Amino acid sequence: MEGKVKTLSITRRNNRWYVSFVVETEPKLLPKTGKEIGIDMGLQAFLTTSDGQQVEAPKYFRSSERQLAKAQRRLSRRKKGSNRRKKARLLVAKAHERITNQRLDFCHKVTCSLVQRYDGFFA
Repeated sequence: MEGKVKTLSITRRNNRWYVSFVVETEPKLLPKTGKEIGIDMGLQAFLTTSDGQQVEAPKYFRSSERQLAKAQRRLSRRKKGSNRRKKARLLVAKAHERITNQRLDFCHKVTCSLVQRYDGFFA
């Protein structure tokens, strides 16, 4: 790992362990493109640029809705305090986490693409 480790945190989410490092490194500068762009976040399209390009929002919740509904039905049938209820609760949390991770990944890919192509941004 390059750089100096500043902090380390260990977290547990949905029966999985994660380690996060905060590392101090020298910033890598991207080459100048000389382009600027305006961005409008919308309801119909995820975002529209001043070039006229529209980025549609993927429907991650819609595609995972059946799996989530099934997990929630299972949870509602379980007796409170039982081990099976704990397992069912973890399945619901896992389904929600999957949707969250898909959305975050999409946002990261879109912003990364824009940062590599343009120097200035206006909202």
